[in-house]
Amino acid sequence: MGHFETPEQFFRNLDADVAGALIAATADVTLVMDEAGVIRDLAFGTEELLTHGYHAWLGKSWSETVIVESRPKVEALLRGAGSGNKPKWRHINHPSADGADLPLSYSVVPVHRKGPGARKGHTVLAQVRTNGRADTLRVRLADGGEEFAISVSLFRQENIIHFMLRLSALGAASQDPAASGKQMLLRVMESAPDAFVVTDLDGRILSVNHAFLDLVQLTSEELVRNESLEKWLGHSGVDLNVLVSNLRQSGAVRLFATTLRGEYGLTADVEISAVAVSSGEQPCLGFTIRDVGRRLTNDARTTRELPRSAGQMTELVGRVPLRDIVRETADLIEQLCIKAALELTHDNRASAAEMLNLSRQGLYVKLRRFGIGDALPEGEH
Repeated sequence: MGHFETPEQFFRNLDADVAGALIAATADVTLVMDEAGVIRDLAFGTEELLTHGYHAWLGKSWSETVIVESRPKVEALLRGAGSGNKPKWRHINHPSADGADLPLSYSVVPVHRKGPGARKGHTVLAQVRTNGRADTLRVRLADGGEEFAISVSLFRQENIIHFMLRLSALGAASQDPAASGKQMLLRVMESAPDAFVVTDLDGRILSVNHAFLDLVQLTSEELVRNESLEKWLGHSGVDLNVLVSNLRQSGAVRLFATTLRGEYGLTADVEISAVAVSSGEQPCLGFTIRDVGRRLTNDARTTRELPRSAGQMTELVGRVPLRDIVRETADLIEQLCIKAALELTHDNRASAAEMLNLSRQGLYVKLRRFGIGDALPEGEH
């Protein structure tokens, strides 16, 4: 029997219905059997065979459908099916209702070696090699039993990359609303627009979502796993230590302002909320990271306009050097004092200057500098 030279090129995406019709059209009888030799499906290539009651074979062992003399041949064909050798043809006789035997020539070809439950697996492994992650795959055990979800990830040990496969029983998850809800939560976090990072208690990355990879300008989770978060976070060795210290003390941190650095020069202003999780098999830290660059309209690095409140001033911590913050703070205090003096004196500049222990000319200079009211000396309107 000849074989196609490149079947994967022409038949790899063949629809199941088309494949079934093709096989049925090329043979008088086609039997689909499980590993025990029980007939699970069958097809006949001629109308004549359909009228002789041979559909009764369905659900029976193949050896039960043949005459006694043909049973050793059936057993030999089944034994040789998984050997990898070239399929052999054997003459088999079936008894029929009219008393005459039905002679047929059979060969047995295993079809489970590269099933779809295998092609998809190879596809998932290829995706993980390329991207560091892949979609969850649904599979059924070889005996046709329970369905499982397989998730695949990479991990490195002693400079060798390994695949880690996690199997979750779909039947149990569908019966347990809590488990199903957790799976949905994981999918939402994976697709969330805010970055999400899970680390161990020392800040070494265990898992991240796509948004974090976008912020740090990387394409694969493998490139960040087991690295310290401080590699991309704010001031190296400072911000992560502050976050971890606070998490150990209080268990949660909210709206911590810092920056996130990308691999190719991108810097983003971010706010971090974090939580420590001490329960479960592996204690960990979770970080939600939000890009707030577009929201910060009063960034002192790009404008000379001063913050208008102490709250805005604290937002500069982690983004601006301390000496600049001190200078900005002094300016803010000067403005507040001048405004208070003008209010107390009902906008009498001479009295306000005296209250502040400034000359009138010195007060006008500061008024012009801070853009407070009409900075011209009285009498010069």
